[in-house]
Parts: sequence; structure tokens; C-alpha cells
Amino acid sequence: MMLMGNLHALTAERKNPLPYKYLSIRYVDSTYQYDKAIEEIKVYVKLKPDDLFGRNFLGYLYFCKKNYKQAIKEFKKAIRLKKRQLLRLLQTITMLWSPASQRILGRCLFTGQ
Repeated sequence: MMLMGNLHALTAERKNPLPYKYLSIRYVDSTYQYDKAIEEIKVYVKLKPDDLFGRNFLGYLYFCKKNYKQAIKEFKKAIRLKKRQLLRLLQTITMLWSPASQRILGRCLFTGQ
């Protein structure tokens, strides 16, 4: 229980999202308190709306509570986030594989600059 107290102390500032994430996980893993876990992960998602884990975990918690409508809503948000992340990755790869980028990368790799 010491860990729970430490995590609660960290949430007092309400700026760092990680304690909310870990509290949510802890509520489920240790005592199956899904309602409390949902409360905590909602704060996490509010602080980190583009975090894939938060959306997936919130969907999972709703699913465990048999709130399938909310679960589907969160899972769809997670899928949209994943698509955006994949698009950004593809854009970066495309940019890195342009002829100019390849020349620059080649110089850096072979000359150490």
C-alpha cells in the first residue's frame, strides 16, 4: 500500500500524467477496482490525449465493465491515433529516403559528421 500512497502524493500537482497511468493499472492489478481505474486513466488521457496506451487501456476498462459502447468509442480513438502515428512515421521515412537526405545521411555515416 506504500506505493499507492506515493502515487497519490504525486497526483497532487496534476501536471504529471504518469502517476494517473500507474494508479489506474495498480487499481486493476491489485484489487480489480475498475471504477477507480477508469477515474485515474481518464485524468491521464486528459493530460495526454494522443497517448495510444491511455486510449487502449480506457477501452479495455470499459470493456471489463461491460460498457461496450464506450469501449468501442475508445478503441476507435486508439485506431485513429495509431493511423496518425503510422502516417508520421511513413512521412519521416520518405523524407529520410529522398536523394538529398540519402547523401546527407551517407556523409554522416561514412565520415562521422
